[in-house]
Amino acid sequence: MLKVSFTPILGDSRATFEIPFGYIERVADGTEVPALRWVDLSDSECGLSLLNDSKYGFDVKGNTVRMTLVRTSYSPDPRPDQGINEVRYSIYPHRGSWKEALTFRRGYEINHPLEAFVVSNTSVSSGSEPEENSFVQVKPENVVVSCVKLAEDSNGYIVRIYDATGTESEAELLFSFVIQEASEVDMLERNLEALKPQGNKLRVLLRPHEIKTIYIKRR
Repeated sequence: MLKVSFTPILGDSRATFEIPFGYIERVADGTEVPALRWVDLSDSECGLSLLNDSKYGFDVKGNTVRMTLVRTSYSPDPRPDQGINEVRYSIYPHRGSWKEALTFRRGYEINHPLEAFVVSNTSVSSGSEPEENSFVQVKPENVVVSCVKLAEDSNGYIVRIYDATGTESEAELLFSFVIQEASEVDMLERNLEALKPQGNKLRVLLRPHEIKTIYIKRR
């Protein structure tokens, strides 16, 4: 087993691990446990987050955090990590808690890096879109858009949001178009409750750790 290890200088720290649509605090006893895009160690003043794009095994003991890079095993795959392995990871030191430092957003950024494309001056000058545009913007910062897709049985869109920090919030979604119809739906996209958009803006109450799936139809 090949691991990478970091030991930040912290006081009485707490270990936090990202899980699907949320986080969990675990005892730092050295046991390997799963996590997604980030693991964080923080005391009352500052902390360090370990971000990654493809690894899921971590252990924390005291103020030492380790990430498993390569392992050899025998079941169910007897040759799991043979060949060339590539992993991107990053150390993110921060003041305050991981919530204040928006560690969950840094985790998304390392997994979905900004892509730049070179275009000709002709194609830019003849386009109809503004120089800066976004399909949807969301506030406040603890609210994360995890999915944007076409609706299965209509010509609308599905947007899924969740609270990443366990803080009740009124989420504000600002779209690049006027909303004709909006409703909260379940995971099968069946209507649960009609929502009242205001032009291109929609406000939705998110309780702590809540996930909401929203149907949007543009005018």
